[in-house]
Amino acid sequence: MTEVIPKTFPSTKRSDKILPIYVWQTRPEILTIAVYDHVKNRKLTLSSAKALNTQILYEITHFRWEAGRDLAINKLYSGVGIFNNRGTLKTIKTRNHVMHYF
Repeated sequence: MTEVIPKTFPSTKRSDKILPIYVWQTRPEILTIAVYDHVKNRKLTLSSAKALNTQILYEITHFRWEAGRDLAINKLYSGVGIFNNRGTLKTIKTRNHVMHYF
């Protein structure tokens, strides 16, 4: 008999940094996030988000979905990224998505 052990999602701690990010996928297996200055850049297009120098690439297989469907290819999503005190990404939250990095 196989036993299924549910894995809990990471919680937000007081020492975590919450930064505004843009998220998009140019290929189905690669997720790109870019941290941006939300005071200076209110709305960006996908081409101007690709020009940001704060891009970080992740493989989509390293994420666990808590809410929402898969991201659409070449669509820009804005949200927040939650980073721990060492600067490692923990969670990405957009309006319709919540995904955790493991």
